[in-house]
Amino acid sequence: TGENVTIGILETGIMDTSHPNFVNTDCQTYNHVLGIDSVKEHAIMTSSIIGGSGGCAPDAKLLSASAQGTYVDEIEWMLDNDVNIINMSFGENLIFGTRTSRTEYVDYIIQQYDVCVVAASGNNDSGTNAKVANPGMAYNAITVGSTDLSGDTAPYSKYQVTSGMPKPTVVAGGNQYDIQGVEGDVSGTSFSTALVTGMIAMFMENYYILYRRF
Repeated sequence: TGENVTIGILETGIMDTSHPNFVNTDCQTYNHVLGIDSVKEHAIMTSSIIGGSGGCAPDAKLLSASAQGTYVDEIEWMLDNDVNIINMSFGENLIFGTRTSRTEYVDYIIQQYDVCVVAASGNNDSGTNAKVANPGMAYNAITVGSTDLSGDTAPYSKYQVTSGMPKPTVVAGGNQYDIQGVEGDVSGTSFSTALVTGMIAMFMENYYILYRRF
């Protein structure tokens, strides 16, 4: 159930901690000094797949932050709260298929703090062909693409790399999620990524937390 596992959810916005899916969930949100945080449905959906009453890891602690600038403040807040996994179901808009300075920072965090980062490969819907988005280009991140309902790679799931390691690392089901409290079915690598994060939390509960660094 993800008990004793802390999951950071870095998103385009923050989750709504008062949403019915999180009534009995231990969850916190990060507040930027300038008050630029806003609740986003996308964050609610990915958080609902990861944890909460209907998620993979309902007993995990959730830390929600809106990605701003370099991600440094948000990730350091998560580290201060003993995060084990950071889910990144988003992609930068400008550079695809090669690493950016933000992505290099993600690799640094993984290496220095023994944190697992799970990132989306991105959806092929922005005219950038199929090149993987950042921060999914991080060498040490588990980058997730999507499969369709038949188990084949979904046509929208990005997989091309200009330079660096082959990505995605894994693919997982990403089509037609019916999330309680959210209208309609949703599809995309964001939701594949959330699924993999939830599954890793279950593994960590059994095999990792007992001997991780504190």
